[in-house]
Amino acid sequence: LNMSRTTLDIFNCNPTVPPDGKLYMANRLDIVCWEAGSVQLQLLPFALLTLLLYVVGIPVGTFLFLRKNQEKVKHDQILRAMGQGDDQLTSPALFIWRQAFHKLYYHFRPGKWYWLVVIFARKFMIAFTSLFFRNETIYQLAMTLLVLFAAFVVQVKHSPYMCPSDHTWVVADHRAKVLVDRSHALIESSIRANDARNCLHLKRKKSSMASQKATWEQMRNKHRVATKLIDYNAVESVMLGSAILVCMFAIMFESSRFQEGLLEYHQSEYDTITILTVTTIFSTLLYYFFVFVLDMAVLHDSGWLRTCCRTCLRPSKKGKKRMGMGLSPGVGMMNPLAAAEIGRASCRERV
Repeated sequence: LNMSRTTLDIFNCNPTVPPDGKLYMANRLDIVCWEAGSVQLQLLPFALLTLLLYVVGIPVGTFLFLRKNQEKVKHDQILRAMGQGDDQLTSPALFIWRQAFHKLYYHFRPGKWYWLVVIFARKFMIAFTSLFFRNETIYQLAMTLLVLFAAFVVQVKHSPYMCPSDHTWVVADHRAKVLVDRSHALIESSIRANDARNCLHLKRKKSSMASQKATWEQMRNKHRVATKLIDYNAVESVMLGSAILVCMFAIMFESSRFQEGLLEYHQSEYDTITILTVTTIFSTLLYYFFVFVLDMAVLHDSGWLRTCCRTCLRPSKKGKKRMGMGLSPGVGMMNPLAAAEIGRASCRERV
């Protein structure tokens, strides 16, 4: 965003008030634009090169690259939802790919491989608006509000982020599409073929079952906490909604109602809007910090988190009964003993 602003600054030239027949750089009024020998013309070739390679080139290149490899992205994200792909055993074909390119797409659901480019476009539009309309505050705020509102609508409609709580749904959605979608069928075929090759790894010694069960319970507890409290799409929607409210409050501040001479008649309204603005910003930052800390605690298996959430994570009587039947009470999955038994039976069938 900062690089885009710096690049666009070279093209941002405005007249003086009153005009003197010349244009000046908006952030450097001592530099004349489009005049032979001026600093602006000397910087123009570098600005054009940066605009072509960085501001436009990176988003377009990223989009074309991800579009060409969208099937790999979809396959890798489905593996991620299954808890696989972090080693060559579970993902021999995509392990190196994930290590090299996962930062371009790992936040998003399998079908939203292009969302990073949407974020690029939103940032560019905000940078463009903040630079080229800086002399007209109301218009600038209105354009920013338009960009943020469009981003909010698109975010709510698509919900592109893949949260830990979405993993079960993503896997179920993939398996539901296996019979009707060729790409999902190929992905499932590849996953099953790899499972068949690794089938012997499901045979474990009885002495390791207790350790497996403890690990499984920790993962189940993490998943339930994430299901209840962590939702990246909700975080993004809250942040965009907060930015929209702040823009609206800014437009109110810039209105003629609070101009000098009239402010004393509307002081209570002015103070109320100020309090609402500060409250919105503070509560949004507090919410973001809370989700961030909780996400880090879940990711690193924090002991204090398990202590704080022990009450909500304690299985009910019905849940205990389900666990006795070989089922997990929270997410409808099998416990380690049942999973191992079914895995061994599956291996025998394949053999």
